[in-house]
Amino acid sequence: MRSRHTFCSIALASLVLLALLAAPGFAQAGGGGGGGGGGGFGGMGGLTPDQQQAFMDQMTQMQTVVQQIQQNIQNAGADPQAIFQDIAQQAQNGNIDLDAVQRDFIAKGYMTQQMADQLRGTMNQMAGTYRSAALNTVRLQLAASDEEWAVLLPKIQRVLAALQDAARPATTGRTGLGGMGGLGGLGGVAIAQPTPSEISKAFQDLQNVLQDPNTPEDLIAIKLRAWRALHQKARAELAAAQDDLVSILTLRQEAILMNLGML
Repeated sequence: MRSRHTFCSIALASLVLLALLAAPGFAQAGGGGGGGGGGGFGGMGGLTPDQQQAFMDQMTQMQTVVQQIQQNIQNAGADPQAIFQDIAQQAQNGNIDLDAVQRDFIAKGYMTQQMADQLRGTMNQMAGTYRSAALNTVRLQLAASDEEWAVLLPKIQRVLAALQDAARPATTGRTGLGGMGGLGGLGGVAIAQPTPSEISKAFQDLQNVLQDPNTPEDLIAIKLRAWRALHQKARAELAAAQDDLVSILTLRQEAILMNLGML
């Protein structure tokens, strides 16, 4: 019988595998940041019954493809459990390169580009469903009318986007999984940017040069300065977005959003 640790490692690796198949958009999205905060959106409590069913159907579709990938790995004479555990360990260490893993899987015949595209599309559908449900839960907590929500929503979305860019690297990591549980429990609200942001690219550039122990320090300094400049810009944008949002909130609404990690 598998130990609980082994099962958890494989489960984590499966999540990482799903994330890498959503690269580059999801893999570069990064979540995190925004501070602590309770009252999050654990599970699927914010989804309607129809959304829950759609979400579960989409998860089943992904699991079917992942099972095919596992079978392909076995057919190639490799051990899926060992490969997934290695992926899980890289994810836990924060040094996994999802784009590279995806390329490696395709090159070795473990998966096809069509399978990657299929999972990426399904992942994006799930992200949209979850994001919509999470934002609706925010609306319910704020007790916003249709008219109020029409004004609040774009400002909230601006804050969420800024939170992603302003997140510290230690929070975002390189696994692309941050969007599922970051932002003070906001779950999938901040998931799946269509393309990597400037700051995501700058941070990835920095990680790339750090992979080579012989990289000259002046090149590291250039990459580090580039990231810091964008990070400072992102923090300024976050502060401006939060101020803009606070300016139209009631005191109760402000406290609720602070508790959710947005302020």
